[in-house]
Amino acid sequence: MKKTQVMAEFFIRGDNFSPSMITKKLAITPTRTYNKGDILKYNKKGAIETVWEISTGYEESFDINNQLTKIINLIKEKKDILKKIKNRFHVDFGFNVVIEIRNGETPAVHWNKDIIGFANEIGAEFDCDLYIIDGEV
Repeated sequence: MKKTQVMAEFFIRGDNFSPSMITKKLAITPTRTYNKGDILKYNKKGAIETVWEISTGYEESFDINNQLTKIINLIKEKKDILKKIKNRFHVDFGFNVVIEIRNGETPAVHWNKDIIGFANEIGAEFDCDLYIIDGEV
């Protein structure tokens, strides 16, 4: 039986920047990138923005901070570079948490002060997607 899973993502999105340039500046291989106008499997009209993203992938978890901490540990030493990218390319930063609740097992959903503080320093926002999956064996 599958258990509750959490995925955390950090994304950079905007109208006009090069994902490969972000990869080079941060020296981090992204999980996913696409450019404005690219045709995506869930959007046949074309992407409305350019995105550079890193993700934990889905992991069994009962505390979203476990996954967010993994992502932040990848980028926390790059804070100054991120700020320069934000100012130069007028992009947005965000953290997305995706939770798949299974068997009624809900994870802790709170953001600890270290995560909030780092997000504030780089001007990032938070999104949270919640999916309740019933009837799986």
